[in-house]
Amino acid sequence: MALARAAGNRGRRRAAQAAAQQRWVVDDAGQITVSAESFHLQTPAGVYFWGWGAITSASIVADDHVEVYGEATSGPVRWVLHTPWAALIFASWALRRHRRHPQLVTGTWLPVGFLEHVVAQGYRQPMSSPVIVLDA
Repeated sequence: MALARAAGNRGRRRAAQAAAQQRWVVDDAGQITVSAESFHLQTPAGVYFWGWGAITSASIVADDHVEVYGEATSGPVRWVLHTPWAALIFASWALRRHRRHPQLVTGTWLPVGFLEHVVAQGYRQPMSSPVIVLDA
């Protein structure tokens, strides 16, 4: 009986540890529009406006995934957006709000294979540390 109880406790402990692990779940889906000053998410639940000033931190966490921390009207939020526009969202924010962001400075925000694609299109490969100029 003690062995059965120990096995049951071990199973519940593992289940509790698995449930406590941070994970992402799909919250909503919709359309993203990126502009020079912001991005908008249009979902069945509503339209969410994110000006670059409301975003306190952003980074590319995987291909087509940008993690965004920001201040919403309801308080701080953290989103991971899965979109082909992830690099554009990150670069637009970083160029306006955090020009010294390590991913922006080193070019690690670029999608995998991007530089090879540039060369295959007949363009000269950029420098290893890209210099990005933004007209004011």
